Amino acid sequence: MTAPIWMASPPEVHSTSLSAGPGAGPLLSSAAAWSALSAEYTAVADELAAVLGAVQAGSWQGPSAEAFVAANAPYLAWLLRAAANSAATAAQQQTAAAGYTAALAAMPTMAELVANHVTHAVLVGTNFFGVNTIPIAVNEADYGRMWAQAAAVMTSYQAVAGAAVATAAAAQTEPAPAVLKTPGSAADTAPEPPQWFLDFAKWLESLVPSPPYPDISQYPLYIELQEFFAKIGYTGIGDPFADFFAALQAGSPLLPPWPVPGWWLGWTGNPFSFFNPASLAYVFSVPLDPGSYFAFTSIVIIDDLIAIMYTALFNPQALGVVVPLAMVEIVTSTIGNTIQALNYLITQTALLPALAASMAGTTVLGSGVIGGLGIGAMAHHAAVAAAVPPPAPPPPSLVMAQPPAPAPAPAPAPAPPPAPAPAAAAGAG
Repeated sequence: MTAPIWMASPPEVHSTSLSAGPGAGPLLSSAAAWSALSAEYTAVADELAAVLGAVQAGSWQGPSAEAFVAANAPYLAWLLRAAANSAATAAQQQTAAAGYTAALAAMPTMAELVANHVTHAVLVGTNFFGVNTIPIAVNEADYGRMWAQAAAVMTSYQAVAGAAVATAAAAQTEPAPAVLKTPGSAADTAPEPPQWFLDFAKWLESLVPSPPYPDISQYPLYIELQEFFAKIGYTGIGDPFADFFAALQAGSPLLPPWPVPGWWLGWTGNPFSFFNPASLAYVFSVPLDPGSYFAFTSIVIIDDLIAIMYTALFNPQALGVVVPLAMVEIVTSTIGNTIQALNYLITQTALLPALAASMAGTTVLGSGVIGGLGIGAMAHHAAVAAAVPPPAPPPPSLVMAQPPAPAPAPAPAPAPPPAPAPAAAAGAG
């Protein structure tokens, strides 16, 4: 609106419209909320600035530290802008509230306008012979003053409120920048692999059978070895390339994208990961049968060759990273699978009794070498079982021929009367 339009309306309209709303209370409440938000943004910005300052001062060094600072610097700048914009919005709302309060105080009230109308009616009604001509003119001039005053108040309030609204609109803050890399960001996401290459990779992988992975819950030694490592405080070998592999694991464009084989090389391509307690416990406790050994070793080699092939075709500048990582995975996987296969051959085939028997015959090397191979207890028990034959059945008892017991002699009969000839004695045969 412009001043002439404000002048076109009577002061009663302006006074009623200005005083009919909720007043300056909502504006002041909103200004307080924006002030609190500005203070919160400022506190977060100060905290983040302190963290970034500590990182830059050397409390955290390496590529990941530089990446952390680079990722959070835009967010820190956004926090500072948001704090400033929130404070500006609060200030403009306070200005608008003050302008409204001033306009309401300067606006002619309805009581003044009603009193003017009542006075004018009385003066006109009692204007006999023109005696009230001058008072009526003064009354009408006072009403004209209030008319002009109301229009001027509205014009001034329009200017103050319009400037406040324009400034608040200009202080709108854009959405916060992303600190973490989003999966859908076009700048950081590798192009989708062509479908023909994915089909070719699946065909190569299908040339090797896919046996199920061993169930580690069936091998209590796996948990026992981990508990042993924890007891002695072994947590792995210090990794000087931890920052490099952490950057790869965060989603580096140097590696093949998912689902192309080799996207996991940020983990398996690290030679120091082979020496972590979980890997060592798995290798030395879970046996691998010959068929699974062939399948698992072959699929690792095939997948790494596919990764190298994809990199050579679509990202050749990354070959210097992918090829060494693939070679590390092939070597460490082959070593681990070989140890598991030997575990299977020693513990679950006929090789153990033969090996244990040969070890049992060697008294000099028995305790030292066998113990050094890590199978001392197992070989000892097997050697005892192989060296000590089962007890032979007892020989049959020799039955000695016994002479027959002599028959008991009959009791002597009373002497018969004398006979002419002596009687033959009974034979005791």
